[in-house]
Amino acid sequence: MRICYLSASEIPSRTANSVHVMKMCDAFSSHGHDVELYARKGEPMKKGDPFLRYGVRSVFPIHFFVWPKLRVVGPVIYVLRVFFHLLRSPAPDLFYSRYIYLIYLASFLKIPCIYEAHVFPTSPVHRLAEIFFMRRRTFHRLVVISDALKRDYLEACSALQPRMVVVAHDGADIPPENGADSFRRETGKEQDKLRIGYVGQLYPGRGMEIIEQLAPRFPELEFHVVGGRDEDVRYWRERAVFSNLFLHGYIKHGDIGKYYRNFQIALVPYQARLTLEGGKGNTVRWTSPLKIFEYMAYGKAIIASDLPVLREVLKNRENALLVPPEDAEGWACALEELTRNRTLMRKLGKTARKLLEEEYTWDRRVVKVLS
Repeated sequence: MRICYLSASEIPSRTANSVHVMKMCDAFSSHGHDVELYARKGEPMKKGDPFLRYGVRSVFPIHFFVWPKLRVVGPVIYVLRVFFHLLRSPAPDLFYSRYIYLIYLASFLKIPCIYEAHVFPTSPVHRLAEIFFMRRRTFHRLVVISDALKRDYLEACSALQPRMVVVAHDGADIPPENGADSFRRETGKEQDKLRIGYVGQLYPGRGMEIIEQLAPRFPELEFHVVGGRDEDVRYWRERAVFSNLFLHGYIKHGDIGKYYRNFQIALVPYQARLTLEGGKGNTVRWTSPLKIFEYMAYGKAIIASDLPVLREVLKNRENALLVPPEDAEGWACALEELTRNRTLMRKLGKTARKLLEEEYTWDRRVVKVLS
């Protein structure tokens, strides 16, 4: 099948949505589909190519289009450029997209369409575009990343039938069984301490507030934070000055595996309000963080916030320890328990890895969305 993935993600960029798009295109290709990705032209590449940057195979073409930095007009120009390119190109068998305005316009080309949503829209224009799109004959199905998001869509859209909504949590690749110690050079220390890891953004609500309290309480442990915008990394380096806290900053997704390998315990300390860039919104009701599945893929013991949406994947004391989001004492107790009980630590990691292999690889996700 020939699939056109219509994206509004910048390729390459530091965003999780760009990782998601590249991984999905790679997984579509691994199942024998011919994939073409349409994307925004991202930051200049200093070396290498976008495929290496994301750790995916160079098996699908990427059509790049400029998104002018003009309020309102910029997105319109981008959508029209992509649409006119589609008009001049051979018709695919399927349009797939996370960007409602592109997939809505493409639906007029009489090709089946699958739309994927990661949050419930708050913009009236966005919501209206979804309603019109879901009433079109070419609308095939809606893919969402959590059961909670499915419930919200079914409640809000009377024309949407349950059979038309597929829940597909995010995923991860099964990593190769190799890798060296990447922290020794950066910290100048031998592997004599347990390493506690966090990967992701540092926006308010992502959990640095918890890590900031844990690091001074456990001087015998090392805390490694990977990711974050440059300005956020600078802020936390100035605020949380602890000798056992290391902020590594942004790491290309294709290189991040060597960091995962060197964690013994991985944290998902999301708070009750989980913001997007700029402190906007609250996605805590629907989120399906990539980091959880990547922690699972590397067989790491996970301590995570006890949030309803995370309980769709994580089960307390089965494949993770779950702690009330803002309970700093509870986080400290959970961390102390794992550091003292290595048997439990290994059990949680092993169970999480098995679940990932059975249900949450990118390949299995593609099977689910196309079944």
